[in-house]
Amino acid sequence: MKKTTLLVLTFCLLSFKEMSAQKFRRFSNHTSFNYFFGIADNEHEKKGDMFNISTTFNYKIKPSYGVGIGVGQGNHRVDQEVFGENYNLFSIFLDSRFFFQNKLQGLAIYFNPGYALKIDPAWRKGLMLGLGASYPFSRRKHSNWNLSLNYRYQEVLQYKPDLEPIKLHGIGFGVGFSFH
Repeated sequence: MKKTTLLVLTFCLLSFKEMSAQKFRRFSNHTSFNYFFGIADNEHEKKGDMFNISTTFNYKIKPSYGVGIGVGQGNHRVDQEVFGENYNLFSIFLDSRFFFQNKLQGLAIYFNPGYALKIDPAWRKGLMLGLGASYPFSRRKHSNWNLSLNYRYQEVLQYKPDLEPIKLHGIGFGVGFSFH
């Protein structure tokens, strides 16, 4: 646990510092708190809501495009007679972002494919896909607040392997902050 904490702190510190002589900032950290409204398409998919906190570390390849990795923790509450089931998820995902401007302010869109890991018996695993748009509001020279609108698809694998995975869809909004 200490090594993981040290690694996360190192990435955060690197995101504050300009790592290149380029005219644009290469490293950034995006942390957000999200709430998702559940959507069900048919009787095999379940409806509910989800709270999620995630952070991504992004490296800009070009001023308008960056890739990175992220981690997130979420809690899905599934509508089984009004939230009878909860699924805890710890996701690791890739982060691909397109920036419309090379400034602290400006719209960005992102795509997050990943997987939720079973880190404890109470946690579930499964495929995760996210897509969204984020708009930052500058507050300081190297940091800003973000508002985001996003979609998330999450499969939750059952405890028994012969059961079908639970498929969850959600439209969400989030608030967060970024360091560049």
